[in-house]
Amino acid sequence: MLKIIILFLLTSQFILGCSFIGNKEVLVQLDCPKYFVISNENSILFKNNSIISISNNPSLSCYQKISEPDNVYIEITNNYLLLNAPDSDYFESNFNSLLFITNRSESLKIHSESNKISFNNLSENKSNFNKLYTNKLNFQFSNLVVLKFSDYQRGLRIFAAIN
Repeated sequence: MLKIIILFLLTSQFILGCSFIGNKEVLVQLDCPKYFVISNENSILFKNNSIISISNNPSLSCYQKISEPDNVYIEITNNYLLLNAPDSDYFESNFNSLLFITNRSESLKIHSESNKISFNNLSENKSNFNKLYTNKLNFQFSNLVVLKFSDYQRGLRIFAAIN
């Protein structure tokens, strides 16, 4: 009787355990390109003397889905810093975030995109030094790029800029 109960418990655990696995996507982490270049066009001066700049420490995540072996996914998160935004006035503006991906020798453009990013100076991330033009605001913008695995294998360079 004890053997039957143990056999029943093991069988039911096996059946229940296998039934939940079916809908999960399996990802394989890949090494991200080591060549990430911030262009000379890395800051913008606005009419009110506020400056937006792109920082040189992006977050990259590269992976491949087992169900799509011909594609590579690259998630790129750029960090931006807004300086000298007036604390007393509402300030809202936008800029274009540019992203280019080339082969390692930079002879072939594989991907390019431009995203319009809007921002304002109202945020909990601001650090105020009790002066009119010394506020800082950090924010991020993320892109998901899908490339061919064959392009990824040959090597990539990633370029970022703003305008």
